[in-house]
Amino acid sequence: MPMPAVPEAHGPWEVQEREFFSSKGNIIVIHPGSKYLRIGRVSDLKPYAMLQAVARLRSPDAQRHEDTLLVPDVRVTKHLLSEVEDCCIEICSLLQSCIQSNGGHRGLTPYTKIASMNRSSQQQPESIDKSNLSYVRTVDPNQAVVGDKVYKAVLVIPDIYNRQHLKELTNLLLVRLGFASCFLVQMKMEYGGSDITQAFFWLLRRAAFPVKPCKPSDPVDAMILTQLKEDYCHLNMDISGIRDVSVTVDRPESMCRRYRFKLADECIIAPLGLFFPSLFSLTERHCETKGQPRYQHQAEDPHDMLYIRETGRRGKKEAEAGEDMAEEEEVGGDMDDFASGSDFQSDILLALDAAVLQSIERASETLSEEVVRKLYTNILVVGGSAKIEGFSTWLQNRIALKIPIEHRGEPIEVMTRVKDQDSENTVWKGAALFACMDAANELWIKPKEWKRYSVKILRERAPFVW
Repeated sequence: MPMPAVPEAHGPWEVQEREFFSSKGNIIVIHPGSKYLRIGRVSDLKPYAMLQAVARLRSPDAQRHEDTLLVPDVRVTKHLLSEVEDCCIEICSLLQSCIQSNGGHRGLTPYTKIASMNRSSQQQPESIDKSNLSYVRTVDPNQAVVGDKVYKAVLVIPDIYNRQHLKELTNLLLVRLGFASCFLVQMKMEYGGSDITQAFFWLLRRAAFPVKPCKPSDPVDAMILTQLKEDYCHLNMDISGIRDVSVTVDRPESMCRRYRFKLADECIIAPLGLFFPSLFSLTERHCETKGQPRYQHQAEDPHDMLYIRETGRRGKKEAEAGEDMAEEEEVGGDMDDFASGSDFQSDILLALDAAVLQSIERASETLSEEVVRKLYTNILVVGGSAKIEGFSTWLQNRIALKIPIEHRGEPIEVMTRVKDQDSENTVWKGAALFACMDAANELWIKPKEWKRYSVKILRERAPFVW
């Protein structure tokens, strides 16, 4: 697979950075995101991004399997509808109290008015040209990523993971793809652009969205909705009122059609779901149990909870009756609770500002006051949603209102672009920087070590809690 060309460096700092990363040019960072797979050498300024999708031929009688581009929505019940509408009312009330840069209060347009205008002005969509899209795309089968026993690989994984999946991925890198060594680094992922798109679609339908049929489960419709979100959603208080917008529906082997309609506060309500996560009750992700399962059996791991528990039970049978017996029962009970992982489970979806403050508060238990103060005033947000206009200002203001009194005083800086790096590539760049640090030297796993110790060495060298 061709890697992106590296632009020429400008300035002394960029020259030094180029020289440093060039010495680490045999390290490849792989970041499987929610939508795109990003891959590249640590010496590259940005990764090569490709849609994270795989198509395989299947026989006519085989079972069809298809993953949706957006996070699936859920069946809207009366209770769920009431919860979402209450959330919208809360958001609208807050928007009305916001002050614009001209000193005036921000206006609000009722969605019923927008829906009425869209219904009364509905026209036949404008036909343009025949679509050039097709569902089938041939790819050069000779393009592939291989380690060639020379390259090293860094794989970025989410904070909630399946240990069996990590085992198979490590085996893929070291055995099947032939990398000289690898290690895994963990990055947090929760809700994001896909949830905003689904919430935006619900608001669009409420405002008499003219594109019908439109199903988020369909890849083409999902791409249309995503493009609408990226073009019109914002968090800029100075943008208000009714806007005339258009969308071009481009379906393979069909005529392209352009629809015109009106939008208002739907464009700002949807991304505010990041701060009012009840709006994301519309998506399946909101219904999932959050938290890392504490027990996933690994037969090759001598420190596996099942192995320790069964060994303890055998010892208990051999032990004499008395205090030792009671103590063994108590330990065994703790093991069962530890294996169940119930303490780590939570179905509460935190608002983004609350999640930032909670992570700092938990870290403050082991950090000095000076470091904690710097954490409150220097916040880096990654991901495509951070590119929404006005996002950093909104997050900065929300955190400023909730920051503990003892840490107030210094200005808060919310960063979404570091050294002009696209926020979608920040995680990949962070993993690339980490791979070049001296501390990473102890994390590399070689094929011989993997074949000999298997998952045991993952437990020992993973830079996160296994």
